[in-house]
Amino acid sequence: MRLQPKNRSPKGFTVLEVGIALVLLGLILGVSIPAVNALSGAELKKQIGMFHGLIREIYARTALSGVSHRLVMDMDRSVYWVEQTEEKVLLAERAQELSNEGKAALSIIDERVADLEADDDDPKASTMLKLLKGPSWSRVEAEMGQEKQMHPDVRFAGIWVDHLAERAKSGQVALHFYPGGYSQDSLISLTDDEDADRVYTLNVQALTGSVFIDDFMPEVPSE
Repeated sequence: MRLQPKNRSPKGFTVLEVGIALVLLGLILGVSIPAVNALSGAELKKQIGMFHGLIREIYARTALSGVSHRLVMDMDRSVYWVEQTEEKVLLAERAQELSNEGKAALSIIDERVADLEADDDDPKASTMLKLLKGPSWSRVEAEMGQEKQMHPDVRFAGIWVDHLAERAKSGQVALHFYPGGYSQDSLISLTDDEDADRVYTLNVQALTGSVFIDDFMPEVPSE
């Protein structure tokens, strides 16, 4: 009489083996998720969306408060914040020229200041001198006044605002908002790769404050 072998149940995983598998899975996901985000441009799209919302919020805040605001963008450090002033804002008569490296600066003194400083006794000249030297700006007390750091994979590819002669590649650039319900025409381009092959641009319309998003870097408007 031949005996039938007993069926043995398959051996299960031990607690240790399951633990090791979970650790390995976590390590794999930790590496793959950032890689997927970089390939899909997820962080770039997220940052563009944040800028879009911020610009609309500043526009509304300016109209309601009756106080001028500006969005300051530091291209070298990939940070930005919002400032305000209760003084009158008068931009330079001529478009600001950049350095040879395409670097922009916030504090540019209007060329007409030198002519007015020679006549300190004229009340009208003193008033105009104060306007041309520019207002005193301070960061807003709300959260938007705090310095915000962009994601490490995202940087400014170029910024043009209508008071600039050309697109800035470095330095600090400010986009102004006025109580009258208008802003400045501007092109704010962000990228997440060194060659700027993938670019999204915020196209801000001065008269309406509307913001359009382009998936390329538009040409700077000619005068």
